[in-house]
Amino acid sequence: MGVAKDLFGESQVVYHMQNCKRLLQKKARWVTISTDEYESMKATIETLSSPDAMRKIIKGERELAEGRGKTLKKVQKELEI
Repeated sequence: MGVAKDLFGESQVVYHMQNCKRLLQKKARWVTISTDEYESMKATIETLSSPDAMRKIIKGERELAEGRGKTLKKVQKELEI
């Protein structure tokens, strides 16, 4: 919980942990998803599990909020995409 607590605050981390615990208590007998969805879920879990990646994401969000970044629309316009 260390990095998450530092990034989001203890109360937010505890709240999310409680929600995850509640969701995990519901047991499905069988779940079918596409291979693409499965790969996407694995990539998301990997990113969320990486303290370095989460620091970079949060830093980028702060920079955007402070007006120090570029939105996707701006980049696309500059690249004429």
